[in-house]
Amino acid sequence: MTDNRNIIPAIVLSMIVLFGWQFFVAKPQLDRAQQAQEMAAQQAEQDAALATPTTTANGAVVPAATGAPTYTDRATAIAATQRIQINTADLEGSINLTGARL
Repeated sequence: MTDNRNIIPAIVLSMIVLFGWQFFVAKPQLDRAQQAQEMAAQQAEQDAALATPTTTANGAVVPAATGAPTYTDRATAIAATQRIQINTADLEGSINLTGARL
């Protein structure tokens, strides 16, 4: 019986630690994560609304609110930018002179 008399206080203290951890540490972290997720979703909705391109009656593309133009097809995009043509035995194409990031 002497070996078992400390079991009940040990169980009670362990439960206090577990519930305290849940209340003071895990719950605030979960709340912050949910708020960050909600803010990210709202930001994504705003970005999607701003990035919607519009076209005029003659088919020209009006740049999106971010300043980057959006084109309807590849040929229009290639024709609208300054490019260097590459034509070798192994490679054929072009490189855009503006907008590259490393």
